[in-house]
Amino acid sequence: MDSGTMEAEPRETWPRESAEECELCGKAPEVPQIYPQRIGTKYRLVVPREGLFRCSETGLQFRVESPADIEIEIGSWVEFLRLLHQYRYDIVGPLFNITVKSGRVSAVYLPHYVCLRGGDVDIRTFRVAHYKDDNMILESPTSIEPFYVVLENPTFSPVGVIKLQPSPNGRRRNIPTHGIVLLYSRYKTGYTIHLYLMPHDVSLKKAVHKKETGNGFYWMDKPPRTRTIYTDRQYIVRGPEDAEINPEELELYFNVKSELYNYSEIYLEEIEDKIHLQLTCEGENTLAWQTRLRAEDLKPKAQVTQDGQHFIERHRAALIARVSNIDLILDGLLNNDILKQEQYDTVRSKGTPQERMRQLYDCVRAWGKIEKETFYHILFLHERALVTDLLCS
Repeated sequence: MDSGTMEAEPRETWPRESAEECELCGKAPEVPQIYPQRIGTKYRLVVPREGLFRCSETGLQFRVESPADIEIEIGSWVEFLRLLHQYRYDIVGPLFNITVKSGRVSAVYLPHYVCLRGGDVDIRTFRVAHYKDDNMILESPTSIEPFYVVLENPTFSPVGVIKLQPSPNGRRRNIPTHGIVLLYSRYKTGYTIHLYLMPHDVSLKKAVHKKETGNGFYWMDKPPRTRTIYTDRQYIVRGPEDAEINPEELELYFNVKSELYNYSEIYLEEIEDKIHLQLTCEGENTLAWQTRLRAEDLKPKAQVTQDGQHFIERHRAALIARVSNIDLILDGLLNNDILKQEQYDTVRSKGTPQERMRQLYDCVRAWGKIEKETFYHILFLHERALVTDLLCS
């Protein structure tokens, strides 16, 4: 094992952070990476020695003068949008709640997604925002790098990177941005794909991932990076001729609530082999992103053993005995139309989690492959440790 890497508890199956790279800005310098331990909604980063280290799940980098124990929580800008609008600032990076439990952090590298070489970017307009006692405190960064804003001798509260907007009478905002595309799919009577075009922001990714998986959609692991994209342009979603695409145009948004972030819905009744998806810049016809999807990419992987038993059937006894988050699972099954309201109410009326699971299995007997796969993925979302343990048993 690399001396700069630490093992952690099993990590989430979601679009995690990777080393930054841009065709204009180049690639971020290699930094030893640490996989944090997840505790609830927080990440615990145990830094083994003096030096510069990167958190694999958040993209944050810390320069420490000694071994350190750091707690990180990915925050939300929502409650601060009013202040940002009032003082005319754009969000250009995630918000983090950082607590240093032990050790000394001499510098923090806060991620930002402005492409410094993508146009006329005034780095003097960058600020680090701290939120204390319902007030926004602004601090000038020590330095600005292509993917990070560096703050030396930092103090910590909710903290993130923002950028002053041009004057109201000036030119329209046109921020060159390091972007990503996220894809989620669900199959019922046809294939539904949700395509998101967004800044490379871990907080946006987590919020979108939580919403989509909660609605029964599955993340498709495809190369997410786009070419540099811009806030004053529209991007055309292109797919097969028989695809229903709505809307066909997407824009890049800053300063919006993550749960309301726009996406394009692509619907196909059938896919024989594979499809090609593209994003092109309107008016310029330049390619911003593309990928190929095969039919197997668009359906959840079947959890069926060689004897034909589905995971849900094979581990019936263990799931009845050990599932604890049954109400969240029932909500997911209802939202995905797997359970009818009457069935949902009947299961909920039982007293203990074990009794509810037994009642739920009365419904499972009538389910087909699609319903069982949806149940499996909802179960994995809310009982990840249990499912992982059973898969390894």
